[in-house]
Amino acid sequence: MPAEKSVVFCTWGYSDEKQIKQGERYEHKLLERVFRVRNPGTLALGLAYVACGRYSGCVHNQAKPWDITAGNLMIEEAGGKVTDFNGKKWDPFMKTMVAGNALNHRALLEAVK
Repeated sequence: MPAEKSVVFCTWGYSDEKQIKQGERYEHKLLERVFRVRNPGTLALGLAYVACGRYSGCVHNQAKPWDITAGNLMIEEAGGKVTDFNGKKWDPFMKTMVAGNALNHRALLEAVK
């Protein structure tokens, strides 16, 4: 599904005002490129939804390894792509994450640059 018809989810760190403003900026950029932005309430569930195709992608900052490692593996095994905000292959110690299918990963990545 192309990005403009995609439903993606995003979650942001809310520990300080800077993170909140950054998250709002990313969400506005995403809304210009996708059909709908959702927050499932839990990052692990949202990543499982990306892996099985319920959501088309995910954008997240302030990631913790224990929240996302299993979900990222599921996405990659399903043929998706997971990187940081700079497009580097994701590793458990990166703070930012863009995950998507083969058709929309690039559009999601451009939205957060």
